Amino acid sequence: MSNAERPLLDNIETSCQSEFSPTLNNINGFELQNNDKLSIALGSLTYYKTLTDRICNTLILGAGTDDFVFTDRARKMLECGTKISIDDNSGTIISANFCRLRICPMCQRRRSLKVGAEFHRIMDDLSCSWVHLVLTVPNCSSDMLSNLLDTMQIVSSRLFRYAPIKKAFNGLFRCTEITYNSYRGDYHPHFHCLVAVDKSYFTSRKYIKADIVRRVWTALMTACQSGVDVRRKSDKWIDEYISTFDDSLLYQIHMRKADSSAVAEVAKYCVKPLDIGLSGHALYEPLCNIFFALHSRRLIQTYGNVRESAHKLRIDLEECCIDATFEDAENRLDRTNVRHYNWNRHTSSYEV
Repeated sequence: MSNAERPLLDNIETSCQSEFSPTLNNINGFELQNNDKLSIALGSLTYYKTLTDRICNTLILGAGTDDFVFTDRARKMLECGTKISIDDNSGTIISANFCRLRICPMCQRRRSLKVGAEFHRIMDDLSCSWVHLVLTVPNCSSDMLSNLLDTMQIVSSRLFRYAPIKKAFNGLFRCTEITYNSYRGDYHPHFHCLVAVDKSYFTSRKYIKADIVRRVWTALMTACQSGVDVRRKSDKWIDEYISTFDDSLLYQIHMRKADSSAVAEVAKYCVKPLDIGLSGHALYEPLCNIFFALHSRRLIQTYGNVRESAHKLRIDLEECCIDATFEDAENRLDRTNVRHYNWNRHTSSYEV
């Protein structure tokens, strides 16, 4: 299939296997679940550290000496995860020098695990049913990406205030994700949402069909992109606009009852070009475009009872991160059954 023949809308990815459980408490240990398999944690650490170094090299070579924005971040990322102390019994990371940058694969991976675990606390607190909703738009070029994200955020806020949808949805957790189509060189921004609904929702009159959400989402996006301030438009105006809308222009959405994999899908890090098999300038360009499009942008948003629960539990999903650094923890570290690892860049491996 030629580039010109490829569809303008990427497929919605909803096949991510569950990486979280309601009882997950080993955030610092990555995927390690068995105490006797420390090699699993080291294997995961090695993979993400290798990926981080590759991203750093791409940024340094692509940016040159004049681009301090990326060279400074690349130097900081190079030192990320170079010193790690792990408890041999549990596989938990006791201390480490993580950089916490948004474009760092290692820190983004750990952040996604943290968000997933924290969101399970919210799910337990609310004790309701959940719907996994994905809102998409056609792929766009790099110069349109930032403005398109602005429009999507405006439209999604208005979408959830549309009376039938507001009545059906008690709250939600929305996460921004961008995928990169390397065949055409364009970008696919979309929202993953976990929607809180009543336990009787699927058999009640509040139930709203995916087709309705799809029509409202597409109509509002189209109107907003044509210059209409949809924030000021009434529900009646939206109903009238939808009645004249061409069905052939409808965008794709995904909407179904959330299963155990939905949290993993929604909580995963938003920058996916970090590991798509590209290198050099082919990787540098999408990294730059996505970095600037996401810079200073709030990637996670909560509404309704989800926001109330997060506030009650003192959870800030946008700021979920591991704050401990190697230097902070060194003085209070219990050295019993703790092993220290240093990153060897020549062998791309951790050594004791």
